[in-house]
Amino acid sequence: TDIGAAVIGSECSLTVDVSNAGHGALSVSVKTAGQEVKHSIRDLSRGQYQVLYYPQLATTHKVDIKYNGLSVPDSPVVLNAKNPATGKEPTATGLGLYQARVE
Repeated sequence: TDIGAAVIGSECSLTVDVSNAGHGALSVSVKTAGQEVKHSIRDLSRGQYQVLYYPQLATTHKVDIKYNGLSVPDSPVVLNAKNPATGKEPTATGLGLYQARVE
């Protein structure tokens, strides 16, 4: 499995390789806080699949991957979705801004 970064509000992906497992069916479940997360599976051919998911919460996400009803190695995958705004300083720009008070 090749896993990309998980960022809330963005399309995130991971790649699953079952090319050595023979013919079968891939099933994926993505959950956080006990709820299913919107996701889709794209067949890349030759036993390669891309799982696309859309995290909305900056929390742990569990991706359960099965092939022919059996969990693949390293499944479930646990991912921590990050909020891209966390830790950044707020800024404002524009012609009408001369001074601001921050409390």
